[in-house]
Amino acid sequence: MEETKNYNENNTIDDFYFNNDMFLAILSGLENTEDRMYLYKQYFGNPAETSYVPLGSILTCSKGAGLSRLGASEVAQVFVGNNIPVLTCKDREVGSNIFSFGICNCRGDRTKCNPVIPEDWKQKGYNRAMICRADSDEYAYALKSNAISVCTVGGYIKVTEVSEPALRNIPEEEPVVLGSPDYMDELQDFLDNYQATEGYKFAQGASQMVAAKGIQKVMDDVNTYGDTGKIPDDYWLTLCKKFNSLVMIYGGVYEELHFFRNKLNRAPKTLDEMIVTNKALAPEKKWRLLPVGQSIYHMYGKDGEYNLKFVSADGLFEGVYDKAGNLLTELNDPINMGTYNYCDPANAIQHALLDVWPYDNWGNVPGVLKPELPFGNTDKFNANKDAQKHYDNIKNQM
Repeated sequence: MEETKNYNENNTIDDFYFNNDMFLAILSGLENTEDRMYLYKQYFGNPAETSYVPLGSILTCSKGAGLSRLGASEVAQVFVGNNIPVLTCKDREVGSNIFSFGICNCRGDRTKCNPVIPEDWKQKGYNRAMICRADSDEYAYALKSNAISVCTVGGYIKVTEVSEPALRNIPEEEPVVLGSPDYMDELQDFLDNYQATEGYKFAQGASQMVAAKGIQKVMDDVNTYGDTGKIPDDYWLTLCKKFNSLVMIYGGVYEELHFFRNKLNRAPKTLDEMIVTNKALAPEKKWRLLPVGQSIYHMYGKDGEYNLKFVSADGLFEGVYDKAGNLLTELNDPINMGTYNYCDPANAIQHALLDVWPYDNWGNVPGVLKPELPFGNTDKFNANKDAQKHYDNIKNQM
């Protein structure tokens, strides 16, 4: 008796999903897509059962301080769950499939991790599952959870957690809101578990290694969260304060961490909104309009003498507004924009180490270094009576 085929017109078999143009070398003689799909399932089995590795699985490096998630370029032909790609041994491109693990400890100097991976993933045992890559006629072995990737800098990369495929037709759970009590509990559990299982291995610098893990986790969570602008301000402030405490423990800022600050900064969208918002705040929570002498790094260019810089009461957030009252950001003015602070400027030494020194080296955004020294900006302001009147007018409204 012929076995009943469990597939449908949507190109699915159980928790498999296939592109219409998918085919396998071993099954290439079959023209019927449904037959090819069915025989693939019979021959290769279920990726979840055989520990094939889908997009989003967690990676670690033997020399890296942080975790990373496996990415996918446009090469996937076999999917599981809600269209989650199953990856192949050739999916090892840095920046597309494999990303930085934060800090590299290969040479003992705690430099930024920049993986170099010239060869495909290596696997233990026999693997008969092959997937046709969409960008060519090339077939590649499906990636299994026992695979190892060798970084020529000195580390060994492996899969430590296979992403569980989402079940079809079952609504996905709402993600835990960043900064919420549930998220903060999860983050603390993560740090405690790492301290208990790995931190004891470091005779010196254990707290810094734990902080590095926490920093990488929060960066990954923010980068993959979606629209963080919808997160309530109190949750966001809780997350930022915890993140800053980890940066303080870590004791330094590398390039990726420096530019990450642009994803943390929050300020009212217009100068009018800033004024209205500030009037409603309690005195101890009000934003501060800084004196011109503390704003000159944000007053470059035409009409720059009109720019006004505000800092939140806790010193974390900055807002810089131009003559028309627009908030300056990396999109409209990467030179004069306000930036997030890892340390309150009131703590001059730590602020210089964690905020000023990285700015001097890397600027506000990649590829845009800070301009010449800003002392001429003071002269422009002092020579412009209208700019002075503008400053005094806003100061009186605050």
